[in-house]
Amino acid sequence: MGEAHTFAPVKHFGGGLHYTLLNDLHRQPNPASECLNVPGLDFVAGGGKSLISGAALAAVTDADGIIARVECCIHPWMRAEVRVK
Repeated sequence: MGEAHTFAPVKHFGGGLHYTLLNDLHRQPNPASECLNVPGLDFVAGGGKSLISGAALAAVTDADGIIARVECCIHPWMRAEVRVK
C-alpha cells in the first residue's frame, strides 16, 4: 500500500510538518512555511495521484517565474523543481 504523501508547492524547500526527527536527519530544522498549513495540504495515499493547478505552481515560482518547487511535507527529502511554461 505504501505511506501517504503530500505534494505541496513551496516557495523554498525546508523541513516537513512537525516531525523533528525527520527534519533533523535531513538537516532541515525549519519546516517550509506551506507545510505548516496542515488543513490545506493535499494528502495522497501511497501509489495515488495528485494534480497541482497551474495557479498553485505560479504562486511559488522563482523571481524569473520559471521554476516552481514541490515538496512532500511528510518526507521533506522528496522534492522536485518544476519548469513552468
